[in-house]
Amino acid sequence: MLRKLTDCCESIDYGFTQSSSAEEIGPHFLRITDIDPECIDWESVPYCEASPAERNKYALAAGDIVVARTGASTGNSRWIESPHGSVFASYLVRLVARPEVNSRYLSYVLKGAQWNHYVSSISSSKSAQPNMSASAMGQFTFEIHSLPEQQAIAEVLGALDDKIAANRKLVTTSLTLAEAVHDLALSDEQRPLGDFMEFAYGKSLPATRRIPGEVPVVGSGGVTGSHDEALVNRPGIVVGRKGSMGTVRWMDEPFFPIDTTFYVTNKTGIPDQFWYFSLKQARFEGLNSDSAVPGLNREAALEQLTRTPSESGIKRFEDFALPLFELATANRRESQTLSQLRDTLLPALMDGTIRVKDAERLTEEAV
Repeated sequence: MLRKLTDCCESIDYGFTQSSSAEEIGPHFLRITDIDPECIDWESVPYCEASPAERNKYALAAGDIVVARTGASTGNSRWIESPHGSVFASYLVRLVARPEVNSRYLSYVLKGAQWNHYVSSISSSKSAQPNMSASAMGQFTFEIHSLPEQQAIAEVLGALDDKIAANRKLVTTSLTLAEAVHDLALSDEQRPLGDFMEFAYGKSLPATRRIPGEVPVVGSGGVTGSHDEALVNRPGIVVGRKGSMGTVRWMDEPFFPIDTTFYVTNKTGIPDQFWYFSLKQARFEGLNSDSAVPGLNREAALEQLTRTPSESGIKRFEDFALPLFELATANRRESQTLSQLRDTLLPALMDGTIRVKDAERLTEEAV
């Protein structure tokens, strides 16, 4: 049965116009940037002032869907499992599903190719800045499943997303504990970072020169695509040079760092994972180069002092922190596999290419 999105929703509402604050002056204030990642990191979501009436009008509830209505993220959406007492910002649109529509199923409809094509056709025709009105969203028409089918599809895809979310928490916990072991390994002696490592320049690799493959291409802002050949043939550390200057990332596998980054070469026998935590704690603010485009000055960065580890501390790190790091890596890799399975099943379930029971079997084997 064909249905318009507006017929599946009790309401489609614009968000709250207000300034955000890092201080807890009111409810959490959910913005476009907060829904762009794979999940909402509520600890990083800011707050805002809101009267009781404004809180009531713009409060998010479990099962709501928020959709970006402007900018490069137009059409990006997030299903709200737990709202954390939040309100939603004005560049978001809130969808409240009717009782006869499973809201999580509807959120997966808004992850599909049909929705993405619709968003592209609407948002790109408006202005130079992509945007989409709430009324235009409501006119999106799609083939809707029966409620029992909706529930079954939501359960299959939701099981994968729930496992990914659980893995993400395990990764965070594992790395927090590993960093605590790192901190206990430090002595009072301080030496320049350059005594222990070098920063090597990444290499230019425009999208037009990339050959799709299994190797992640990483810039200062994170993974930007893939290639068929690695520049660094091992796991390692990437430091942002331009753009997200000074950001520190760990790569679990061979990778290709582009020219907005440095990659770290270790001059010691101490594990790279140890220096990852040391670099995370380094203070690279204000170490801009003198070029027209601000960037991290390599020499100044390597002159930064870092606390050195004791011999017993290194042994403790190897015994206790490295297994935690390996656990985090294993969970991240499992999540990548689960994400690929979810992204494969989603269109197949929506168009009937695969039966729900077959998808359930695949999901049970995966989780």
